[in-house]
Order: sequence, then structure tokens, then C-alpha cells
Amino acid sequence: MPHLTPRSAYRLGLCVAIVTALALAWLSLGVGLIGRDGDPANIMYLGVIAIGVVAAIALVARLGLPYSPPAEIVLLNAFFVAMFCAAAWLFRRAAT
Repeated sequence: MPHLTPRSAYRLGLCVAIVTALALAWLSLGVGLIGRDGDPANIMYLGVIAIGVVAAIALVARLGLPYSPPAEIVLLNAFFVAMFCAAAWLFRRAAT
């Protein structure tokens, strides 16, 4: 694999995020990830996308300045992502 520059890594990351969000929306609304097709529980997955969009809007619009700089917003969201990933790992470990 060729060396990724910071710019190409950013572009690749952005593409992966967009494709993932579209796939999540399509699968949750079209096929259904929880239960059968059309199960209302699948709408919860749109909340994941909405939270990401709200964080992106806060960063782009520079909301919260000067009290919450962009790095703080990113780090705080990353903290919660890491905590949920840790919980998922622990649940998986408990299941094996």
C-alpha cells in the first residue's frame, strides 16, 4: 500500500465516513437492521448520523466559541466514541 499523505488520508477518511453513513441509512430504512423490513426500531440508527451531522455543523459554524474550541468538541466526541467502543468490546468479550 502506498504511503498516505495527510491530505489523501483526510480525503479517504471523508469518503469512508460518507459511504458508511449512506450505507447505514440505506440498510436501516430499506432492509432493516433490527427485526424485519419496516420495523420502527431502525429509525434509531438515523440518530447516529444526526449526532455526527450536529458535531460537524458545530465545527464548521464555529459554534461555542470562545468557550468550546473545535479541538475540545472533537476530543469530547472522540471520548464518547471510545467509551462506547470499550463497552462494545467488553460486551463481546463477555459473550465469548
